[in-house]
Amino acid sequence: MKYKKINLKYPYEIQHRIWFYIRNVGIYICISTWMKALSIFRLSTCQILSGLNPLMTIIYSIVFLKEKFHTIYAIGIVICFTGALIIILNERKIEVNFDKDNSTKNIFIGIFSIIINVNLFALGNVGQKFLCNEHLTPEEQTFYFGFYSIIISCFFCLINTKFGFNNIFYCLYAF
Repeated sequence: MKYKKINLKYPYEIQHRIWFYIRNVGIYICISTWMKALSIFRLSTCQILSGLNPLMTIIYSIVFLKEKFHTIYAIGIVICFTGALIIILNERKIEVNFDKDNSTKNIFIGIFSIIINVNLFALGNVGQKFLCNEHLTPEEQTFYFGFYSIIISCFFCLINTKFGFNNIFYCLYAF
């Protein structure tokens, strides 16, 4: 298949199809969970907690790609967790975007959204490595990410019966 002078592999020709779909659908869900966490926490808090992404990428690359673990990784993991813990524990003392009655519930939802975000983004990175090893070019990966984002956005538009801001963002991002 050819699109704008780029030779594209068909998805059924890809050997690691599970990583192909984890990368494409997972990154879409990753963006959604980021927006949910951003609606609860401050931008700086979300960004710092998303900084745990390299930690999960290291863990998943060791498990799935069989990469070698270095002792410097352990030091980095401790620093990442310590910093994230300090930020989470001080979040109640800082004004955030929710009412005081549901503060614990909203902090839990925000943290859960960030955990999903970090894990899916890290799995997307590992999937991208699998796909690059299979000679699926970055252009092909970007094309399919946009293609599946449009399909998922249209599906959510039909379910929600309204075309929300998130779906407009996904469609524009895909193009």
